[in-house]
Amino acid sequence: MQGKLVEATVSSSHAIKQTEAGRKSDLLERFPDISFPFRMFLALAPAMRMHTYPIASAPPRAAGEGVPPFSLTFSVLDKPAWSNPRILFLRIASNYPADLAS
Repeated sequence: MQGKLVEATVSSSHAIKQTEAGRKSDLLERFPDISFPFRMFLALAPAMRMHTYPIASAPPRAAGEGVPPFSLTFSVLDKPAWSNPRILFLRIASNYPADLAS
């Protein structure tokens, strides 16, 4: 067991360098037998950063025109993940509203 853990750790280090952003979750998916406490996972995670989103604006519409007085515009990213092309990379801020609309 110790040998497998060392081998997995070495492989994991190599995989981190090979992964575009060094995602630890990809390593946990690749090596599911490794016991990795969640608090350690959080300690290794990069600090969260604020995301900014562009806002599109248009002249206000009168409420009596049969359309809502506002609209929400967003784009949906529907591409394979960089780390694993077999997995779709879905963002919560765009895919969740898209699922509500359909």
